[in-house]
Amino acid sequence: MSSVTATNSNSGQQLLTAALSKNQQKAEGKMALALLDAAAQVQTAVQSQPSANLGNHVNIKA
Repeated sequence: MSSVTATNSNSGQQLLTAALSKNQQKAEGKMALALLDAAAQVQTAVQSQPSANLGNHVNIKA
């Protein structure tokens, strides 16, 4: 009987480890998506601003 109990206990630990691993991977995926989303928002904000002063002001009184 002890080998059956040890096998069941080992299977339970393996299932728990697999569940924890899956939850960890989901959390890491969510963090990666949040990081990519934040980087995309920063990139959009940077692109909307003029990058140089050349050509922003045109003197039409010449």
